[in-house]
Amino acid sequence: MTISARDRRALLLLGVGIAVVLGWRLWNERGASVASAPAVNLSIPVLEKRLVSLRERAALNPAKKEVREQLAKVVEEREKALLRAETPQQAQAALLAKVRAVLERQAPPLQAGQVDMAPIGSAGEDYGEVAVTVAFPCAIEQLVNVLADIRAMEDAVATRSIAVSIANRQKKILNVRVSVSALTPRELVPEPTGGMIR
Repeated sequence: MTISARDRRALLLLGVGIAVVLGWRLWNERGASVASAPAVNLSIPVLEKRLVSLRERAALNPAKKEVREQLAKVVEEREKALLRAETPQQAQAALLAKVRAVLERQAPPLQAGQVDMAPIGSAGEDYGEVAVTVAFPCAIEQLVNVLADIRAMEDAVATRSIAVSIANRQKKILNVRVSVSALTPRELVPEPTGGMIR
């Protein structure tokens, strides 16, 4: 089988065309990779600014460590005020005992009536919260003293809510329901059980 002159010219033009297309593609790919590469040749002032910035960051590390240590000490000191117990029920009982002690210190001593204990819940990501509600009759001055004594406790105890109604207008006696809560370690918060409620 012989190839005619016309076929030879066509094959030659096809080969030249393929060579031109391949050369063009290789040239474009090389140009794109060079353009996308980060510039390595930075000027001296830019490099000096980067060096100063890195030195400043390195100098801050010891200061940051010192601040972290100080904050850890503050947190540790404040966490001493947490209501600590072995179980959630013991935490509730301890908080109720503290509230009853405040009531008994009043003049004349107050007696806790109805007591409601809320289940322990979470207070943010790091702590739990136990709460009790106590009902008692008292005079206005006694209520002020009770609230001040709760506020003065060294523990992380606070008043959540107060409900007041008149028991005896003549003697100025009030029916009071005070809800008091305290922060506890997170370990006392029970894990949720069951599936999601929809």
